[in-house]
Amino acid sequence: MAAYRTFTSRLALAGRRVLATALVVGAAAAPGAAGEREPGEALPQDPTLTIGELDNGLRYVFMPHSNPPGQVAMRLYADAGSLEELEGEQGAALMVGKLLFASSLQRDAGRALADLPGAVAPAEWGRHPVEVDFERASFTVALPLSNDATITTGLRFLADIARGGGLTDELVMASTPVVLDEERAREDLGTRLRRLILPRMLDGTTIGRHMPFAMEEAICTLNPGELRAFHDRAYGASSMTLVIVGDARPIAVERLVEAELSDLDPGEARAPKGPPEIPREMPESIVATDQQLVLAVVELFGISSAGGAQTTIGDYRRRLGERLVARALQNRVRAFLDGRPVGDTNVEVWTGRMTGPMDVALVNASGESGAWDQLVELVVASAGAIARDGLMEHELEAARTEVVTTRESEVRDSGDMTSAQLAFALGERYTRGDVVMSAEASAELARELTPQLTLDEVNAIAERMFEPSRLTTLVLLPGSMPQIPDTEEVARLARTVAADVAPAHAVVPRREEVATALLDDAPDAGSIDEIELHPRSGVASAWLSSGVRVHVRTVPSETSQVAMTITIAGGRIEESAETAGLSAASSRIWLEPASPARSVADLRDALAATTIQRQAYVEDDRLVFSASCQRDELETLMQLSHVVLDDPVIEEQVFEGWVWRESRTIEARTRSAPHFLNDVVNDFVEPQDDVRRGLLRAESIKRATRDGAQQWLGRLVSENPIEVAIAGDVSREEALELARIYLGSLAPRDRVGPASFAKMRASEPALPGFELTISTPTPNPATGVLVAARGSEPGDERTRRRLDLAARVLANRLTVEAMQRNRLASSIGVRHYPGVAYRQSGLIFAVGITDEDSAGDLAGRFEGAFARLAKLGVSEEELDYARSQLEAEHTARLEDPKFWASAMAQLEYRGREPEWILDEPGELRRVTSLQVQSSFATVGAGIDDRWRFIVKPEAPEAPDAQQEIRVNTPRR
Repeated sequence: MAAYRTFTSRLALAGRRVLATALVVGAAAAPGAAGEREPGEALPQDPTLTIGELDNGLRYVFMPHSNPPGQVAMRLYADAGSLEELEGEQGAALMVGKLLFASSLQRDAGRALADLPGAVAPAEWGRHPVEVDFERASFTVALPLSNDATITTGLRFLADIARGGGLTDELVMASTPVVLDEERAREDLGTRLRRLILPRMLDGTTIGRHMPFAMEEAICTLNPGELRAFHDRAYGASSMTLVIVGDARPIAVERLVEAELSDLDPGEARAPKGPPEIPREMPESIVATDQQLVLAVVELFGISSAGGAQTTIGDYRRRLGERLVARALQNRVRAFLDGRPVGDTNVEVWTGRMTGPMDVALVNASGESGAWDQLVELVVASAGAIARDGLMEHELEAARTEVVTTRESEVRDSGDMTSAQLAFALGERYTRGDVVMSAEASAELARELTPQLTLDEVNAIAERMFEPSRLTTLVLLPGSMPQIPDTEEVARLARTVAADVAPAHAVVPRREEVATALLDDAPDAGSIDEIELHPRSGVASAWLSSGVRVHVRTVPSETSQVAMTITIAGGRIEESAETAGLSAASSRIWLEPASPARSVADLRDALAATTIQRQAYVEDDRLVFSASCQRDELETLMQLSHVVLDDPVIEEQVFEGWVWRESRTIEARTRSAPHFLNDVVNDFVEPQDDVRRGLLRAESIKRATRDGAQQWLGRLVSENPIEVAIAGDVSREEALELARIYLGSLAPRDRVGPASFAKMRASEPALPGFELTISTPTPNPATGVLVAARGSEPGDERTRRRLDLAARVLANRLTVEAMQRNRLASSIGVRHYPGVAYRQSGLIFAVGITDEDSAGDLAGRFEGAFARLAKLGVSEEELDYARSQLEAEHTARLEDPKFWASAMAQLEYRGREPEWILDEPGELRRVTSLQVQSSFATVGAGIDDRWRFIVKPEAPEAPDAQQEIRVNTPRR
């Protein structure tokens, strides 16, 4: 939640900052012509928004959006956050929000809503449907249909929440323990750290006394009358905002909102509140520990009064200046670390709104726990230098380019967001008073204003953001460390470093010449030996003289996006006990490339000003490198491909960083029962002695060497078959010509095909079905539950489609039964992973996160759902809905160049024709309910065919705090 995102970037497990700027949403025309603008000029509102206000004061905003097609998301905000609590009411905001949602589900509108699959807890939402922060409570529903009747159901449910009629004495008394249990089950590392850090940060303030998370000792003292009083005071229509995003007509949405919400009570008139107090003096340092942390996380941050809503050109310009400082400082620190890593240190710099009354600027570094003092020195010295000496001209120029590039990437990303995600992003901006611009307008304004921000202006902002006297040093450490520093030790170190900050040019050595191309000379181009066109799909497929297979398809795009995916056949399927893990290590070359002529740092500089986004991963029988960029950057991307596939070099620090990251990832998985579930399933479902299968093992990482990875990578890129796909806003001729130059020049190799590595696909079958309960030491109370059966076999597309539909039906059923009606789980997912590389490697499973007491019941529900589907099949209505979901998802992906590149990059390898991509919706429509039942009964009908796993938490301080099998009952 934006209002109390913690100061813990990369909290050892997530790998991403918790603080994050709000998303820019929408799509509309750009602002007017460039030129000096008046600071007071209003920002351009996204013209696609429909904004209104009812007579009772309820505001609403609607944004049309068709991802997913035919669906709508609603988010109701009430100005009922924890800052609305009176003294003695601490905890009322959270409890009222949770109880309103629970009680409304038990009323007529709630029961009707719960019967709509995914409406209460949509899988893609990734958030709890009820969220309470300092300023607001919000309630989210995601409607699977956009017709009037379904929208009315959602509105009536939200109207019940606004009225609060369900807050009876009986409900409050019965539900309070349930809500507290849910909060305990949902508590994660970030929540625990917020509890530790925020009270110390905000000590003595209104904010510090009214935290928006569960404080059991306070909540348990609240009586039903106090909760109803809070509702009556805070939940009037005049303090509410309804955000609706989806595939509907604005005039219909307005009509329905008017019909269903006009009779809500306006509520008490509330005088405008001044900004709550922020700490006059922040603590000099804070030290906190947690057993689940595996890294040291150090943050240097400063808090100031918020600059207010973003409504004018001046507001936007100020925020741009802060982002330029943050990006320049981040680049400076990362450049300083090149070749001098503190372990494997990650650095992020962020600035933005923490909660309504507060802005924050922070520098975050994470790395080896034993190097916490070096991390403190790093962030304090870096921030001190930029506050005292400012940026250098070349740093500002690079930051300008990157900030504009980020805005432009948001234009491309906005269309990929779901309605539920957009409802959150739009609501966060609109409810805090910001003018909501379209992504295009924001990008255009950034292009116009960024060059106008002078070096002096930006340096003044840097001095204000990171003035040493107003900064706090936060150190987060694993609880298992033998010696934990106290706050005075951290403060003393920070003061010493701040008093002796080196000049800026000593902190970051300037590279006078930055590489502008990835290759010194053009390669000796190959030739196109064969080419064929598939008219129906528009795919052109060519064989190059190097033996590389290339597929090209033009996918028109308003944002000129192009995507490319590279398949290197083989890899992990070729590994042995001695070489296990080397394919994964080799894949880092795509993200941190180097060659004999260019270092990682050189190539990073050369790519810094581009929009190229890269991803690398390893599957059972291939390495996959994917990327996207703008059309005019495609040649740069092809040059990068040539560097990686011709003569790549894995630098020592890159390899060491890979070892460090993978080791910490494996360690972190054991510290949470739901995460450890992955390891358990891998160990018992995959063949026991086949190192090529399942998760990467710790012993493989320890055995790997940089020389071994370099030799393995050299063989892969020089000998193994390669298949490449290019899709997007580029002509067939241009793409094939670039492929001829940069891929046709590679070393000759065998052509890829279904027979590639066929002899290596034999595998020992996995263990038969059984049930297993296991415990793992963790402070997280969540329990993981999984029930699985075998999925479809490689190449069996008919069964794959039938089990895809079966999985979707199961997901819809279990969401309603286990989550909405019986509240047995905080999250549920059902997936079908078809077999690809090996026989008997497919899996269809249901997985959920719950509390320890409910684990057996949840597992029983999963197994019962499997048995009922196998025995009784699916109704035509269920099948139609599941089919419509899959069809809609596939149809939406057909507009995405990334999807086409991913799908085409293994056509030859899997023995498919390009038309297969287009045929999927029609093939789904031909599947019958009897075929779904028959195929599912074959894999999951009997109890002996299924695995049942429960992974429970165990207190870390227990004397026998080791993973220990408690129950292991074979089913055969």
